[in-house]
This record gives sequence, C-alpha cells and structure tokens, in this order.
Amino acid sequence: MKDREDTHSEADSSTFIEQLTRISNEGYALVNDDKKDKWLSIVYEGNVGHILCTTLHSNDIADGEEIPTPLARDFIMDDGLVYKEPPEKVKREVNRLEQI
Repeated sequence: MKDREDTHSEADSSTFIEQLTRISNEGYALVNDDKKDKWLSIVYEGNVGHILCTTLHSNDIADGEEIPTPLARDFIMDDGLVYKEPPEKVKREVNRLEQI
C-alpha cells in the first residue's frame, strides 16, 4: 500500500537515484528554475543522507532547509539541474546547516 500516488515511472526512479548520486559527488546542483536560485546539496549524518535546499534570494541572503525526498524528486524531474559551483553564500549556509 502506497502512502501517496506515485506519478513517476521506474525509469524516472532510476534517473532520480542517478541524479542524487551525482549531486552527492559534485557537491551542489542548481535547480533549473527561472524564478529563484535554489541549490540542492546532500549532507551525511553517519551513512544517512539529508537533502538540503538553499535559496539565494534577490536581496543576496541565502537560507536553507532540509527538504523531503518527494520535493527533491519534483525539482529534479520537473525542473532539471545544472551542475556548477555555487556562490560562497550558498556554501556558508550549507556549512551552517551541517553544524545543526
């Protein structure tokens, strides 16, 4: 029994897992969304990975939060990702979140 209706196929699941692995290997990925700069990253607590989303707002403030896997999946499958180095403000916010 599923908790929520799964609208993605098995092929999408494979792609999603590959993308999570690439985010982990690259360090960061920019969500390909014209509205806001949203950066995905994965931090580990032991062997458990937590997906973080850090938004760099137009006022040059970066804030981040842990996001649920379905939301990360929606970002990856619907918007796509760009792999490039984020601004220092994003890196500092991820480092801050890692300490919490």
